[in-house]
Amino acid sequence: MDLCLEIKTHYPEKKVVVVTGELDPVLLYNAWNNEADAILSKYFERDELIATIESVLEGDRVKGNKVPDFNLVGELDMKYNKSKLTRTEQKVLNLLAQGHRRKDVGRILDSTTAAINFHCSSLFRKFDVSSVTQLVIKAKQEKLVV
Repeated sequence: MDLCLEIKTHYPEKKVVVVTGELDPVLLYNAWNNEADAILSKYFERDELIATIESVLEGDRVKGNKVPDFNLVGELDMKYNKSKLTRTEQKVLNLLAQGHRRKDVGRILDSTTAAINFHCSSLFRKFDVSSVTQLVIKAKQEKLVV
């Protein structure tokens, strides 16, 4: 999931097709939210792979035939989803909670400001907030940071 996010952050024009044996809908949902263009079960058929590649190249997003349904994950309790932060999101959140500004977080993590902004947007969505201040307050309330 982190690699997918890194690719999409640094090379947004690149297409990412995730091939997985994972059945956990939360992990699949997170991969989808990290902008995977397609998710296929590792047990795909040749025709499915070809059709998926063609669809992705046309700009579509594809969920493979044998990929478990993960649409309901978005409706699960937000607290459960918050515990599913990516490692990078958790690092960004910790640094923001320590009082670092976004550009400082980028320097500390050897990342671009655009990448940090992308992670912040993802955190804002997961916590249903619109600012770093609100994010840190909610994260402290949920005891995800000290």
